[in-house]
Amino acid sequence: MFTFLNTILLIGLLGVAIPALIHLFARQKVRQVLFSSTAFLKQIQSQKLRRMRLRQILLLVLRSAAVLFLVLAFARPTWKTRHGRGRGRGSASTSMVVALDRSMSMGRPGQLQEALQKAGTVLDLCEEEDEIALIEFPGSHTSGAAFARSPGSIRQALAEDVTWLRGDGLKELERAITLLESSQNINQEIYLITDMQASAFSPGEDSLRSFDWDGRLFVLPVSGEEANAAVVRGGIESRILQPNAPLGVYAEIKNFGDNRIENVLVRAFIGDNPGAQQLIDLDPGESRRVLFRVIPDQPGWFWGVVRIEADALPADNDWFFTCFIPERLRVLMLGKTLADTRPFRVVLDLHPGRDGWFEIEQAVYGESFIDRMDDFDVLIMSNYPMLRMDEANRLKKYVENGGGLFVWMGEDVNLRNYSSMLCRPVLGFDLGNVSGKREDGGYLNFGTVDYGHPLFRGVFEEGKENIRSPRIYSIIDMIGPAAQRIISLGNGHPFLIEGHSGKGRVLFVTGAASDGWSDIVYSTVFAPLVIRSAIYLGTSTTFDTEDRRTGDELVLNLRGGDVQAPFHVELPGGEEVRLSPVVSGDGIRLASSHSERPGLYRFYQGNRLLQSVSVNVDSRESDLQHVSENIWERLLPGARTFIVEDDEVLKRLVSQNRRGHEFWRSFLIILMLILAVEMVIARESRKK
Repeated sequence: MFTFLNTILLIGLLGVAIPALIHLFARQKVRQVLFSSTAFLKQIQSQKLRRMRLRQILLLVLRSAAVLFLVLAFARPTWKTRHGRGRGRGSASTSMVVALDRSMSMGRPGQLQEALQKAGTVLDLCEEEDEIALIEFPGSHTSGAAFARSPGSIRQALAEDVTWLRGDGLKELERAITLLESSQNINQEIYLITDMQASAFSPGEDSLRSFDWDGRLFVLPVSGEEANAAVVRGGIESRILQPNAPLGVYAEIKNFGDNRIENVLVRAFIGDNPGAQQLIDLDPGESRRVLFRVIPDQPGWFWGVVRIEADALPADNDWFFTCFIPERLRVLMLGKTLADTRPFRVVLDLHPGRDGWFEIEQAVYGESFIDRMDDFDVLIMSNYPMLRMDEANRLKKYVENGGGLFVWMGEDVNLRNYSSMLCRPVLGFDLGNVSGKREDGGYLNFGTVDYGHPLFRGVFEEGKENIRSPRIYSIIDMIGPAAQRIISLGNGHPFLIEGHSGKGRVLFVTGAASDGWSDIVYSTVFAPLVIRSAIYLGTSTTFDTEDRRTGDELVLNLRGGDVQAPFHVELPGGEEVRLSPVVSGDGIRLASSHSERPGLYRFYQGNRLLQSVSVNVDSRESDLQHVSENIWERLLPGARTFIVEDDEVLKRLVSQNRRGHEFWRSFLIILMLILAVEMVIARESRKK
């Protein structure tokens, strides 16, 4: 079938009429000259005019033909064939895209070398008039991939290492097709060099996704072992952080292979030092959670890694974690009088083995406290009568920015004020009336306790959880849905609940720490409840709880501060990258896109460490199962797909399937011949 690759240029065929129009408008008028005897002259003139008209018609045809062949040459006339195009000059050009998989799963022994060898074979197939482009995935540096005429430049651009990132094969396939749509060559080919990992080509929720493209896809599989075990999740389990106190570190290990794995050595490192280890067995597809108890030896930023022994894919054998263990906790206590906060101060002052760990200040109703709130990690309010609008707004902002708030009721609390100023905007419920009186002789006990909550986790031996309940005489009714219930009373009424606002936490007690409301102050649960609650609330922002994966943007939001000293982030390899702070409201935002490898990333202002965050690999890269071969027919229903493992077979298939012959060279040669003949005839006409 005959066609044109640049059909838009065929509009130039209108120019074929230009020589004829010029001929018509440029004809010379014949002048009449009188002679005495014209018979002989008329005979000569008639013969001369016939020869002149013949030359003019011939010149007109030649000039129109010149315009015709010029336009057709630029329109790239092509004859499409069903068979191989051969390798002679004039064969139809080809646009080639090499999509090279450099994702983490390609890090198995020998895979990248095999992939580079296959890429070299493809580059050798690029002929003189062909164009070729390289897409390495994943990799932002190839986002502007473009065609080149020289395979040598592509060969030099081939990377010689794999990344720590997840590969999205469908996204890169779409990029390759988009790039080919900008080409007008009749032959379009994609060479996909990949380990055929199923997760890289899974359409996910869009299971009907397909691409409208009718070129040729050559899938060049890279072989590799499919058995693999990986650390897919991990971190700090404890939420009660203290120096020299046991800290729970967990990790989840999964066997992605089809065979049972025995005696997998799992080790926890504290910094660079080994901390603990376990041996586990894993059935095919099984995940197992491993828990370690480690003891940080000093306050400050604490980090470590959980590691399993090396296997075929070592990149997913580590899981990094980090948190901050404060040197001390600063607590501000608010009450109507000092007597309302005295039980809390006594407990924190006598915290066993942590003399001076709590720095405590007190304020009574009527004293201003909003200007110094940011100096404290935890606020404890007990029988604080009411909040002004400015105090409530400042308290809400304090919690949103990561502060901890511990609220106890009391007989002097204005319930309507607390509902409108604190409970409804921060916790999402209203306060009702006071239920029960000690004078009535009745009381309630603890009913349901969430022993899995961080306040109680690890306190009791498993299977022997029990709290000796105090007597609760009076409580505040709640209106609306409660937040997370930690302790409920025997009648189902919540006693201790937890709420969140922004980055901070709120613990709210519907009872009071006074003799008229309960005897909780004298119970065995009061001291550990107050101590652990203060630590839990005061360390809510010291955990690196975000699940950051390689390639994610790292963002750090700071409260207040100045931007005079420079900011930078230290990468796992020790390199430093300067950061530009963005000031918004009363905070500073720092962002870094340099998270290509797993490990610890430390944010600094000058020499002061602001925060440490951990980045780990995407566990989807750990599943090395192959994609089904029929997926290509579903993704590219209009394309011809070839799965080729042998280089010689690839060369033969490419030669057989490239089709078509371009005639633009032939048309230009004809054009030059026409112009040469036209020039000779025109010159002869002028002489005569």
